[in-house]
Amino acid sequence: MVRECLVALAVACAVVAACGETARVEWARPQTIAFASGSDCRTAPHRVAITVRRLVVGRGSWRVDATIVNRTGTPVAVGRPHHRDRVRFGLVVLGSPSRSEVEARADRQALYTGPVAERVVPPLPRALAAGERWSGWFSAPGRLPRAAWVRVVFGRFTIPGRVPPGLAPSFSCVSDAARRV
Repeated sequence: MVRECLVALAVACAVVAACGETARVEWARPQTIAFASGSDCRTAPHRVAITVRRLVVGRGSWRVDATIVNRTGTPVAVGRPHHRDRVRFGLVVLGSPSRSEVEARADRQALYTGPVAERVVPPLPRALAAGERWSGWFSAPGRLPRAAWVRVVFGRFTIPGRVPPGLAPSFSCVSDAARRV
């Protein structure tokens, strides 16, 4: 718990970059990390299938290359409440690769404590039709703390019409794999 709090504090400092003395934070070096991982968003039997190809860490920014396929059989809206034309795609920085840490954060509604994308290319449609695919990248300025574990977060997805059985009316997705930066 203490380590998780320290990592969260380091992330907050990294993202804000204005929390006083940052000399104690060691930053991840520029690197390209292959993910070759995905997520079914835990929405079986209907799925929003996510594939994360790679994370590119720069000196002052990061970028994720990914693909999303809507296999739910119904349209799925992609967006951020109260932030028109924005998504909550980003990174969650963790103290370990453990799935239980992700689940604990989700239970506390604290998945979005890391950096959130400021640019998405190509732009996502407001909704992905059944069977529709988006492939591209998203990025933001910001530095990541060295030796932290990173997962990719996608959200928020909502079902604009009738919600099929077994599917939540709104949800976010987290990559199955975690990578150390």
